[in-house]
Amino acid sequence: MVRVSGYLRKGVSSAIRAPRKITLYMQNTQEISQESHATGSGVIHGPAVQHALLALMGRILQRGRVAHAYLFSGGGVSTRSAAAFFFARLLLCSRPQETCGLLTPCGVCIHCRKTAHGTHPDLFVCQSEEDGAIRIEHVRAIQKAVAFAPLEAERRVCLVHGCENMTPDAANSLLKLLEEPPASNHLFLTVSAVETLLPTIVSRCQILKCLSDPLTMDCFSPEEQAVLRIYPLQFWERLCAGDSEVVRGLLNLNFISVRDRFWRLMARKADISMFFQLTRELSESDAGVLCLKLLLMSVVLDIFLLKSGGDGLSLLLNQDRGQDLMAISGSISMPELEQYSERLERVEYLLERNINKALLVESMLAFWLERLSL
Repeated sequence: MVRVSGYLRKGVSSAIRAPRKITLYMQNTQEISQESHATGSGVIHGPAVQHALLALMGRILQRGRVAHAYLFSGGGVSTRSAAAFFFARLLLCSRPQETCGLLTPCGVCIHCRKTAHGTHPDLFVCQSEEDGAIRIEHVRAIQKAVAFAPLEAERRVCLVHGCENMTPDAANSLLKLLEEPPASNHLFLTVSAVETLLPTIVSRCQILKCLSDPLTMDCFSPEEQAVLRIYPLQFWERLCAGDSEVVRGLLNLNFISVRDRFWRLMARKADISMFFQLTRELSESDAGVLCLKLLLMSVVLDIFLLKSGGDGLSLLLNQDRGQDLMAISGSISMPELEQYSERLERVEYLLERNINKALLVESMLAFWLERLSL
């Protein structure tokens, strides 16, 4: 069956985002506190982390029911990171206080000051590398870090960001750590969607669901805003599930140009040479292949909506291509659409096994060209 939601998952969003380096280090709060809008008193301002989620964290601590592992899922990258970091600060703080109805870090105790200066020995962070992967050596470093009791605080917290990017070996190694959690050590995992993790990992974590902050133009630079305005903001919000980093990554991959040329092919306004041009460009990197997958999944979703009847036109993601979509939908049966959707879901699997990217892109595009008889 065609998946009509969550099609940014399974690694697409993580691969498209801007590159990040991996480090296992004592948290540099001065940098991350700006992301999470945290002040010295521990109060979080703005929409980065929702009030209800913060209140839940406070209740967990007050009731003494802190689990050994938490999974922060959903929302954007900054939302998940801010939520996990706030909870870590709350657990390390020696004198949490009530502020605006929320339990927050005091911001003045020795632990809050050390996290603010990036010198707390009981706070470690693991983030994905430039290629987006978390490998087994990174998990082994985490295992080594949590193998002994906390040095200064009552607890140690290890933040592992981008868990959707774990290799199979890393995931299995992390599972062993979760099966035998060290005393007074807590693992906070962030992930775009729980479906991207092994069910056995998910079952050993308490899930804290983050909501996406509304996507606004304020998230982008003036130069980026000028490009984004080519399409309605709602288009970007739905396409990228409200994640500004995915939007930014798509801009870096010239998504607008890719989309325009794809639809020129579909409208028979370009010859076959454009097919080969797109293949060359998009097969240069995994991110390029996944950029195409994201575009094609949006087309699949729209055609599925049209074939499902009802007020499909008003729900289309590619509303500016409504007529083209209606024309294409007539040449594709529902079984064909479902089969093609399943093929697209295997793209990440194939990339992990180093399949020829040019052949993969050709096969993804050829499905549509065959129906146009080019």
